[in-house]
Amino acid sequence: MSFPPSPLWKPACPFATTADQRATERAAVRDYLQQTTELQLSYGPRVAGSNSSGYRAVHDMITTMAACPGYWAIETDDFDDVVEKTGEMKHFSHIIATFEKGNSSNGHLVLAAHFDSKWFPDGSRFVGACDSAVPVVMLFELMKRLSTVAASRNSTTASADSNTANDEEGNNHIDVEHNSLPLVTVMFFDGEEAFYRWEGTDNTYGSRHLAAKWASEEGRIDSIGLFVLLDLIGPSGPTFHNYFPESTGSSYLKLHRIEAQRRVEGKLLSAQPGSSAEKKKKKGEPNS
Repeated sequence: MSFPPSPLWKPACPFATTADQRATERAAVRDYLQQTTELQLSYGPRVAGSNSSGYRAVHDMITTMAACPGYWAIETDDFDDVVEKTGEMKHFSHIIATFEKGNSSNGHLVLAAHFDSKWFPDGSRFVGACDSAVPVVMLFELMKRLSTVAASRNSTTASADSNTANDEEGNNHIDVEHNSLPLVTVMFFDGEEAFYRWEGTDNTYGSRHLAAKWASEEGRIDSIGLFVLLDLIGPSGPTFHNYFPESTGSSYLKLHRIEAQRRVEGKLLSAQPGSSAEKKKKKGEPNS
């Protein structure tokens, strides 16, 4: 099995410095995300518990590509569960990646997406580009970026001033000193989709299993400072609403400030002339 090369995995030169370099980088990332998404979809449906060729190929793809950037410890979490409607036993397998340069004393960020696709009784061939192949590829990209930050500590002695991103209030978002990075866990969930109808326990097999498993381990659930689920992402000009202002509202606002700054700097990959995102910007509407 072959995968598209990563255009950004260049530890000797982890950060673009000129406008031309940034434009080249954005084009390379856009091509990479497109090609990797198309490759994932080319394997066909990846129905949980099916052991189909598409399911196995995507599971292997995620396991391989998650490890490619380095600095990530990869593990699988295999389990069996029963489909409520039929009593049939199904086998599931998560892929979990832990950033080895993160420090739990600086917080614990969990990022997640599911990789299985919906099964339809009428035999429809559903491959789920937005649900949820694109979010999986977005997590690949984020993992590469964090690995590049970690690699910069081994390949350059550049000052933190040139390798950190600051918001308009002067707060650092990423510090290249690895001991100031939080613990980051990336979860690729299996068994999110319902086999028949989204009711009872016929859904979220994987996340329910892992939540129960972590809850049984003292302090593990409590260590999570922020849990971000990427799902149903892919169409142009997405809008993400602040559905939980009391619990995660401050994180939402921080991400919005970062997005606003990156948009002004012309560093948003999706900010193409004439796009929905650009139209919102002109109207002064938040895109997050």
